[in-house]
Amino acid sequence: MNPTPEEELPETVVLVPLRELTDLARLGLRMRRAQKNFFQRRKEQPHIPANTELRLARDAEDAFDQAARDALNREQGTLPGMG
Repeated sequence: MNPTPEEELPETVVLVPLRELTDLARLGLRMRRAQKNFFQRRKEQPHIPANTELRLARDAEDAFDQAARDALNREQGTLPGMG
């Protein structure tokens, strides 16, 4: 539902480029997969440290958190569901 040029958007509406939303969604998916891999490894081999999986999960979490912080700090507002 795109407004026509004659219509004015309410002040509460913030337009965010689709690419930014998809980039953030991809980072979130990568983070969830890394976390799942870590927990799966711990479940399969509880007495063997999963250092590699833990590092990958933490790196993915950090990347997602930084992208979310960047989105929230922009002048254009916040991404949907993050405000």
